[in-house]
Amino acid sequence: MNADRAPKTLVDEVKIPIEEALHLSTQDSLQDAMEKGLYDAPGEKPAMIFDAAEVIAVTTVGMLRGRILPRSWSGPLGDNLGRLSLPPEITGRTQVAALDFFVQQETDADWLLVVADETGGPIGVLSRTIVLDFLPPPDTTAQVFRAAHALLWGDPEVEHVFYYCPVEHRCYGPHAVRPDAEGKMRDRWGHLVEKREPSGAE
Repeated sequence: MNADRAPKTLVDEVKIPIEEALHLSTQDSLQDAMEKGLYDAPGEKPAMIFDAAEVIAVTTVGMLRGRILPRSWSGPLGDNLGRLSLPPEITGRTQVAALDFFVQQETDADWLLVVADETGGPIGVLSRTIVLDFLPPPDTTAQVFRAAHALLWGDPEVEHVFYYCPVEHRCYGPHAVRPDAEGKMRDRWGHLVEKREPSGAE
C-alpha cells in the first residue's frame, strides 16, 4: 500500500452511537445522576452532558466521577464542570484521516461530537484515541506552524483543515461548517469561523 494514500474509513464507521453513551443534563442533581447510572456504569463509557438540546461536554464516566466532579458535590451538575470545554463538532461523512491535523493541534480534545449533516443534532461521539490510530506513518511528517511537526497524509483527497468559531469557542471539522452566499464559512448558528490549516506543509 502506498504510504501517501489515506484510509477511506468514515467517522460513521467508527463512532460510538449516541444511544450507547450515558446522557446527563446540566440541571441534574447528584440524585438524578445516580439514578441515570453515573456511579454504576463502566468507567470507559462515554458521558454526554446536555444543556437543553445542546451537548456542552463529552468525557468518560470514569473521568467524570473520578477527576472532574468533587467527591461530594451538590447543586446542578453544570456548576461542577469547570474543567470541561465544548466538544469539537464533526460529521459522520468525514474521513477519519482528515482529522489528522486537527487532533495534533487541539491536543485537549479527548472526544469529538459527531453531528448530523442536515440538522447539526448529535448522533454520536468519537474518541481522540481512534483518530490517532489513523495517523500516517512517521516518514510522512511535515513541518507546519512555527517549525512544529505533524504527521499529515500526502493524499490529495485529504483535507488538512478545521475551523474555529470565536463566538462559540468551538472547533469544527471540515464538513461541519457551511459556506454563506458570499462563500464565507459559517457554523450552524451563522457565526463566521476561522480556517485553520497546516501553514508551511510541503
